[in-house]
Amino acid sequence: SYEGVEGHLLYYRSSDAGLTWEVQDFIIPGLDSTNYRSYRQTDSYKIAANGNTVAIARFTFWEDVLVFRSDDNGDSWDKSVIYDFPIDNYVPDSGYDESQVPPDDFAPSNLAIYSAGNNGNLIIDHNDNLHLFFNSLYVTDVNLTNQVLEYFPCSNGIVYWNESMGENSFRLVASVIDANNSGFLEFDCVTPNFSHRNAGLVTAPNAGIDANNNIYLTYSAMTENYYSAGANPSFQHYQHIYAIASQDGGDTWTAPIDLIEETVDPSILDMVNADFPTVALKVDDQMHLFYQQDFEPGTNFVDSDPITENRMVYIGMDISTFGIVSDHDLVETEKRLILSPNPAHNQCYLQINPDWDSGARLTIYDTQGRQIYKEGSSNWTKEARYQLPIADLPKGIFSVQVQDKKGTYLGKLVIE
Repeated sequence: SYEGVEGHLLYYRSSDAGLTWEVQDFIIPGLDSTNYRSYRQTDSYKIAANGNTVAIARFTFWEDVLVFRSDDNGDSWDKSVIYDFPIDNYVPDSGYDESQVPPDDFAPSNLAIYSAGNNGNLIIDHNDNLHLFFNSLYVTDVNLTNQVLEYFPCSNGIVYWNESMGENSFRLVASVIDANNSGFLEFDCVTPNFSHRNAGLVTAPNAGIDANNNIYLTYSAMTENYYSAGANPSFQHYQHIYAIASQDGGDTWTAPIDLIEETVDPSILDMVNADFPTVALKVDDQMHLFYQQDFEPGTNFVDSDPITENRMVYIGMDISTFGIVSDHDLVETEKRLILSPNPAHNQCYLQINPDWDSGARLTIYDTQGRQIYKEGSSNWTKEARYQLPIADLPKGIFSVQVQDKKGTYLGKLVIE
């Protein structure tokens, strides 16, 4: 313990590339013993800086999700509560009742409480705005005799927040893909057939940003359609690395791209486990990232799997894969869909690109990345434009994507 807090977060600052440290052991107001006894998962925090703007985020389970911002290089700080966990300073085995749990239609039990899941990321854009990501995790404490805090391994989702959204406000931007379109995820949530490691189905968000303030997010997620029947325990699902991007400051996001399917040799694709993506903060015409790869779900620590060698794999993903045009790309109009009228009311038309091949696919996603419509180009007319099926869609913002062998074309559709 330090100053009454176990695992205390302390701020240090050097203005000469680390030769000297003019700020040492500084306790940020609000991150002290007046509010917290322990940080439970001490490494569940991120720091980001851009010039004199410094920000620190904390996303520990069973605790508030907090952001501390300084615009004077750490001399003074402002605090924002991104998520106010309903029970303050909870002590394991002390117990609580349903009256202390906020209403939640998605909670897996009456005593399940929504929480951050110890994984998160924070970046500062070129306008000094903060962008925060963390994974969702439902927690509970039903066994009051073991000093252990329980959680629900099938918790699902990466959520996003920026400063325009205000305090205690965030929204879902990524989740596990329903690979077989069955309408539900086919995981065993009682005796989990995946290696969750004190987290949910989706973990390890990590983000970068390009010169035009486009945001790129990667994360690790369980796959429904890749699994090892002979794993220990049996029938474990593999994890893959996915990526999404936003061109409008986080308002809308592209459909998720499975980077493992995009980059791994097809002959070994069904036996690759991928986790812990780390993105270079600076994105140029490529998103640069590393991830950890092996060929068995789980870990030696959790599952008693044999110790084997892991590989650190680099990916340079062209931002054109997301339908984003770099400053070096002179064919911008070829990568953007033309939708008219937009905003739309009762009808909207997609201009057909004559270069699209016969295997082109049209997909429409909502702002949470959920696929709500899909069809192949064989259903399109031979006219110069195609009427999009929007009559039954609610008002809102949607991502329209056309993909063929030559690339991906994206457009944002607003329905009023």
